[in-house]
Amino acid sequence: MPFRWPSMLKDTLSGLMFLLAAATLMVLALHHGAVAPRPAPSRPSAPVRGGRRAFREQLWHQCRNVLLMSQLQFPWEVDGRRRRCRKTHRSVEEMLEGLRKLQKSQPGERAANVVFIGDSRVYGLQSTLMKKLNMRPANFSNVPLFYSGIFYSKEELRRAIPSSEKLSDLRSGCTEAKIYAPPGAGGRARCSLAGETATLRGTSWWRPFLQRRFGERLDALLAECEVGRCADLVVLSSGPWYVTAERYPGEGVTRRVVRFIADLAAQRARIARLAAATKVVWKDNEPFMPEIAYGRKWHITRSLMVLSAVVHEAASRVPRLSVWTSGVAEVTQFYHSVCVTHRSNFSAVTGPVRGECRDPMHVGKTLSWRMLQTLFNVLLFDVNTPSQGLCCGS
Repeated sequence: MPFRWPSMLKDTLSGLMFLLAAATLMVLALHHGAVAPRPAPSRPSAPVRGGRRAFREQLWHQCRNVLLMSQLQFPWEVDGRRRRCRKTHRSVEEMLEGLRKLQKSQPGERAANVVFIGDSRVYGLQSTLMKKLNMRPANFSNVPLFYSGIFYSKEELRRAIPSSEKLSDLRSGCTEAKIYAPPGAGGRARCSLAGETATLRGTSWWRPFLQRRFGERLDALLAECEVGRCADLVVLSSGPWYVTAERYPGEGVTRRVVRFIADLAAQRARIARLAAATKVVWKDNEPFMPEIAYGRKWHITRSLMVLSAVVHEAASRVPRLSVWTSGVAEVTQFYHSVCVTHRSNFSAVTGPVRGECRDPMHVGKTLSWRMLQTLFNVLLFDVNTPSQGLCCGS
């Protein structure tokens, strides 16, 4: 059955146009001047002759199409898009073999390094990656604690959970913990997560806001680049925590957009420097889908759409920053063809639907694996020359 875009886009068009116009004007006011157009995406073609650097640049310019909704051929589409490329799908064994080849091409044959910075949506990708590739969790004897004053005061949290306390319920691989609530309140901690194999190191840093600690993490990555140990792929994401009511109670969507614009503007120079040194991908936020659990739409998706417009506006000034939009289409199609269809079973504690449709904000195992396939297309983009019709190497 052909996929249809959700009717929510039509239902909220007028409100979105107002918010989008406001967001665009705010960004233009911050940066001044006309917006430079983004370069047109390349079409898959035979690699050009020349030196290794030119060859890699051509392959990368071609491969980054796998990240773009406008350039990727999706499995549910038929005909009419023959000039667009397809994603390479690898088994776990093929991924491991690709990582071994990548390692041999690295200086000193060092393991590949993938870094996620954001909230639970990229944390979930790191968690799935560790499970699928059987990565060894990082082993830290002392996990530093950081306190958030969103739901409780920092003083209250420090009294309830002193920094000297070793939290026994943190998952294996936790490198640091952000404390949000005292014991018994539920959901008290969020971990940064790290794991490794002989050929890959993966780390997810819990940074839901584009503020001081987000910038410090970018600075740390830049410092590693300066000494020749740059991460091979950095995936950034932010947005959902800006638009939830708990973060900024009583504030309208426009005020939250203003906060996001200001925070993103403060980090843009760091992101630009990092994107000039290595592959940096900004993961566009997939829709919030309350229909699967509550049978009705909320305001959060249209708010995320406005933040997405702000990200694209900022990315137009960072030429080597890639905004990953193809995942938005994959998630939307899956939620409406699977999760909404089976929403009567959503409340079941066990079962395949629950495993695939975790909640309105977080994707399940199939979608997480599809997204990781996209990232491995990017990570291994020059390990093999792409076959006809593929965005990246097979």
